[in-house]
Amino acid sequence: MWAQDPSPSIRSRTAGQRPDWERPVAALRDHIAAGIDIVEISPCLDALDSLAMSFETAYGRVDCTKPGDAVDQFIFTWFYRLRDEYIECLRRKIPHAVVVLAYVMVLLKAMDYFWFVIGWPEHIMAVIRGLLSEDLRAWLVWPEDQLAKMISRTNVSSQDENHQGP
Repeated sequence: MWAQDPSPSIRSRTAGQRPDWERPVAALRDHIAAGIDIVEISPCLDALDSLAMSFETAYGRVDCTKPGDAVDQFIFTWFYRLRDEYIECLRRKIPHAVVVLAYVMVLLKAMDYFWFVIGWPEHIMAVIRGLLSEDLRAWLVWPEDQLAKMISRTNVSSQDENHQGP
């Protein structure tokens, strides 16, 4: 029998700090739909739509029509829903597929209390940055900003825990 993980849920770790994911994801979707080879559009859009479902499940919608369950395992379901065609786009380092993966790092970072996730979002983001041309790096502003905010909150929380008086 497995012991229940005592780690805090996303909701408790990100209380009051819901990322504004809807506009950036919608803008990226419009950009992908308008700008790449027809063969690559469908797998990238499917991966992005699946990612939007994961964001919605974890954080809800800004209009509160869906408040979000904030259940960690839903984040990993994105990886399981990927189509082989998207995986092939990643294997070939198709830039727009790689940008979609950058947005996934925001969700993955929310789970870095797991030992096997710690440091990976930042590492993968650095690799992604190196794969993209300067013009496509503009699409990394939102996920990099979100990672920086999460790192900052983690550092502040750690400092608060370490400096509490007797």
